[in-house]
Amino acid sequence: MKDVALPKPSISPSTTVITPQQAKKFVYFSAQTQGAFGRPVKIDPQLLPHFLCLVDPSSHQGQTVIRHIENLRAKAGTGDSFQNANRAFDFMDHIGNVRIHYKIMQADSGSPVGVYITDIRPGYVGDSGRPGLYRATRSGNQVTINETSSTVVSSSKVFINGNVATIKQAGSQAIDSANDSSAAFFYNPAHVINEMGLWFTPSKQGQHARYAAEKLATILQTTENQGSGRVHWNISGEGAQLLAKALEKISTKLTKHQFQFHNPIGNLNNLLGNIKQKQGGLAETVVSYNASQGALVSLLAQRSTLTNTIKSLVAQGHPHFQPREKLVSKILNDSAKQSGAFELANNSAKGRATSFLDILKQANGVRI
Repeated sequence: MKDVALPKPSISPSTTVITPQQAKKFVYFSAQTQGAFGRPVKIDPQLLPHFLCLVDPSSHQGQTVIRHIENLRAKAGTGDSFQNANRAFDFMDHIGNVRIHYKIMQADSGSPVGVYITDIRPGYVGDSGRPGLYRATRSGNQVTINETSSTVVSSSKVFINGNVATIKQAGSQAIDSANDSSAAFFYNPAHVINEMGLWFTPSKQGQHARYAAEKLATILQTTENQGSGRVHWNISGEGAQLLAKALEKISTKLTKHQFQFHNPIGNLNNLLGNIKQKQGGLAETVVSYNASQGALVSLLAQRSTLTNTIKSLVAQGHPHFQPREKLVSKILNDSAKQSGAFELANNSAKGRATSFLDILKQANGVRI
């Protein structure tokens, strides 16, 4: 399978109206939204990976999202919809763990009439915990969380979480990952993940996301300069995106750090290249996947380039060379079926000859 380009929505978030030329890039969301009853509802087909990362159409929650989008033909901009204070045509609906961004175009705007879905972003619900370095300690069934004041990591292992509901859940995952009664972790709250958006969409980061990335960057740099030993980082899910943002703020080498990824969601191909450039270490098993819809979609969008990057990380004869070769074969073999379905759906999206729901049906093999 040829990798798809990491897709961006066709319409810039700053775009006020949608021109007739831009409107041609959209497809009807489903057969129910073609304008026979209510306003037409269309969606940018470039949002296929975004949708699949966040929505499982076979689940009850996924069907709720689909029905909500279809009902935009009558209810767009009403009820619990949020309107952009600076752009009168822009609205956002929050359903479950998803935020649907759309524009309502009226006849007097000079744009084709309808509802145009321009972005799909995470809308995870979590606690209000601050991002930063913490230590989790388990005693029986109780987990205690304490913030670490130092910016130098003293533990040999540190965990960065993906989407979780609470800081205690992140701490529990860190303890399980370390296989110990106590573990260090950098907390990546849901509100930070939401502000960063999906890895496919370069977006203006919010205050919390910038703060988290800068804090993680400071910890990495200070540990590199003042730390006494090597630190192994285990990064899960959307934690990969946070690490990528932190590395963008670092100019120094990272020779005291080693990284490993589990179910990563993000542009792992670029991230691995950046780690290598900064002379950071990578675990023998660089990446592992299991039962994560978002991670699978992330993998499929960069499947060939990512496997080539993993193989190129060490030279032939290096102790990790054979394990990396086996890892690449496993990734390619395990994702072969889904790869075909994803490519078929992506080609249909490019052809724009069908509805978005039909494209999703073609991507049926992607679901785990």
